[in-house]
Amino acid sequence: VLDGEISLGSHDAQFSSGSPLVRFPPDGVVITPQLRDQGREVLGGSNDLTVKLPVLGLYQTRASSTGGRVVVYGDSNCIDGAHLTKPCYWLVDAVLEYTSAGHLPQLLRDNAGPPIKPAEILPARMVENQLHRYSKVLEYNIGNVFSVKQLPVCPELEFPPHKPLNTSQPTSLAQVQRLLSVGGEMDLPVRPGQDRILSDGIEVDWLGSSDTSPSPGLSWSLVYIFSGLCLASYLTYRYCASKYSYRLRRRPNRLARLISAVDF
Repeated sequence: VLDGEISLGSHDAQFSSGSPLVRFPPDGVVITPQLRDQGREVLGGSNDLTVKLPVLGLYQTRASSTGGRVVVYGDSNCIDGAHLTKPCYWLVDAVLEYTSAGHLPQLLRDNAGPPIKPAEILPARMVENQLHRYSKVLEYNIGNVFSVKQLPVCPELEFPPHKPLNTSQPTSLAQVQRLLSVGGEMDLPVRPGQDRILSDGIEVDWLGSSDTSPSPGLSWSLVYIFSGLCLASYLTYRYCASKYSYRLRRRPNRLARLISAVDF
């Protein structure tokens, strides 16, 4: 189990509790960073825990001219949002560029390591392990003999039958009321009191109102109001004059008094 930080050029990625590659085709491309052996650290190994093992492999199949490309990486936390400490989408972008277009990015080509020497002893599970209880792939296992679960059947969607809604307008809807067509030979009803107006040749509407403004004339109501105000003002003046007598005071002639006081 390896742990540490992968640095490729100016990009960094966290490798958390991942596994190295033990076998890979010799004509493939492997990336071998320097990491820490977490398993030896847990078991209390030596002080020097730094190892250099391949964790990323890229391979172009050559079985046929239409062969595909395979990429193997020893850690899933790179794109796992639950344990993501440093985003490594730059690495995902480089892998997709290789698998889709067949172009190996210069960043991976410059950091490629030597081919892997095939391991003679492969990693094995513990004896009497109960991995099938927690696995969604294994059905049961006895030692290194295991049985894989069947793949789940893809659900089939059943769509209800469609019913078109683009129908014509039914006859049960309310129709727009048509206007009454009145001919020129039909006489229009005349309201009482409009005979004189019609005889004078004045244009009136249906209700009998016309656009002609009434001729200006003298309003007797305004005359009565003005006369009443004048009468009220006169009576108020006579009442105040009889009750209060206002006399103008004559100011003494100071110049005459001054002359009389001087004795020539």
